[in-house]
Amino acid sequence: MENNDKFLSQDLLESYAIRLLSGPLNGCEYEILNGRVLVIVGNDVSLGRSDSFSELPENTIVIPYGELTGSFEVIITTDPDLVV
Repeated sequence: MENNDKFLSQDLLESYAIRLLSGPLNGCEYEILNGRVLVIVGNDVSLGRSDSFSELPENTIVIPYGELTGSFEVIITTDPDLVV
């Protein structure tokens, strides 16, 4: 993932983390590096297959969770065009 000038400075990013509150990784906390983190949810079988993903960025959290599948990205930015 690219490091964009519009993302927060490294000083501010040091205080951001994502904490999982339920599921198999309940209580796990992950630091958000470079202003973004990719979260992928899937069942144990599909997540273990080598053809599931070509290559994942280093700031990716993979959550094994039953039959549910999906993904989302958390982006921390000061760019008003990206704020939802």
